[in-house]
Amino acid sequence: MTKNIFICFFVIKSMFCSIFDIYTIAEIVYMLLPYGLYFSTMHSVGLINNKPLSACKERLHMAEEQIPKQIQDQIERLQQLQSQLQMVQQQRYQIESRLREIDEALEELEKTTEKTPIYKSVGSILIKADGKETVISELKSNKESMDIRKNALNKQEGQLREKLTELQSKVQNSLNLSGKGNA
Repeated sequence: MTKNIFICFFVIKSMFCSIFDIYTIAEIVYMLLPYGLYFSTMHSVGLINNKPLSACKERLHMAEEQIPKQIQDQIERLQQLQSQLQMVQQQRYQIESRLREIDEALEELEKTTEKTPIYKSVGSILIKADGKETVISELKSNKESMDIRKNALNKQEGQLREKLTELQSKVQNSLNLSGKGNA
């Protein structure tokens, strides 16, 4: 039975991954199991419980319609928070990448002498810099700005994670209460 639940979970996940998160899909699987919806391993190609996959999709759509509007709104908000979190993480990764580049540039500049010609990128061209100290000063200033931005993104990411965890538990509790009320 566990193998059937596991397979059913991934069939439902593939059908509804853009609508629900993993926790909600698992809850749907467990809510529908008492009604005879499980994945038959003997008929694993396009059939669930000897019914065509399309019939099972219809049943899942009916289950989705039975979810109260408030819970659907919470699920939508959950998805928005997940998207925001992904955007913040992506921005943080970009900042961290830029910080590594600045650190590498500073290391290389430390190895050079004052007489070594240094060029800096301005747009799509390279321009000869006024001197080693000027470039180091500019890089350190950029690094400070990037560090401030990274710290702000870390803080924002933490806040989003807290909100996401809180909302996930609310949705989970609401689905549990909704499922018990329908059973």
